[in-house]
Amino acid sequence: GLRFAHGGAQLAVCAELAGVLEAWFTEEYGRRREEARAPQSEWVPIFVCSLSAPFIPTPLHVFEPRYRLMMRRCLEGNQRFGMCLPSADEQRDFADTGTMLFIDRFEQLPDGRSMVGTRGVSRFSVVERGVLDGYATALIQPYEEDAQGFPLSNDFGAEATALHRGAEALLASMQQGPSMMSKRFKSRLDHQLGPLPAPGSPQFGAHVSFYMAQLFSVLGDPDEAAELVFLQPEADRWLRLVRTFARMEPFRAELRAF
Repeated sequence: GLRFAHGGAQLAVCAELAGVLEAWFTEEYGRRREEARAPQSEWVPIFVCSLSAPFIPTPLHVFEPRYRLMMRRCLEGNQRFGMCLPSADEQRDFADTGTMLFIDRFEQLPDGRSMVGTRGVSRFSVVERGVLDGYATALIQPYEEDAQGFPLSNDFGAEATALHRGAEALLASMQQGPSMMSKRFKSRLDHQLGPLPAPGSPQFGAHVSFYMAQLFSVLGDPDEAAELVFLQPEADRWLRLVRTFARMEPFRAELRAF
């Protein structure tokens, strides 16, 4: 299997190498990803930090000893862990929902810190909380629609295309803008959301829906982003995305028909 040793034999995995591994070991690489979508309850390590969503990258700078230990164990196992937002409830350390992340890039730094690249796989509900060697753990229940591959998103192809065109216009306006603020914002988008999914790519519609939901975090409304990411069922997420973005430029013209 894909193993990343910790210590002297540490292998720094980049996106390019991950692509090669996926191409040459398609079945095993795919099985690893499908493991993260398995719809059974299980205990998983929890990284309490930021909002993550399926398909969307979450880059991490890991420096706390407890999370360094957690990452080492993840790399020696199935390369996945849960990401949850901190909880507003003082009785709970983290939120009741989260996203499973798959580690697709890992670079060990000389001082013990690490740069970790991950991609969201599926959302989950927290059933029970625990602690292991200083870091949080949780018994989780995956969202059923995630385990099924987001089937209802196929019914919103026109909406996905319209949102995609609006996002393209937004990104183009940033690239053409003269201010450094526009360029920094575009750089932040690329870093936090990854590239805009290409039309016709696998699960294009579902990917677009989570890209647009996460866009609210970058636009300065993290609460709206979190509500959209974890909203069920899929149809409700789509309807709310269309209704919300239809009030914004440059999406208004693209979404007028809806």
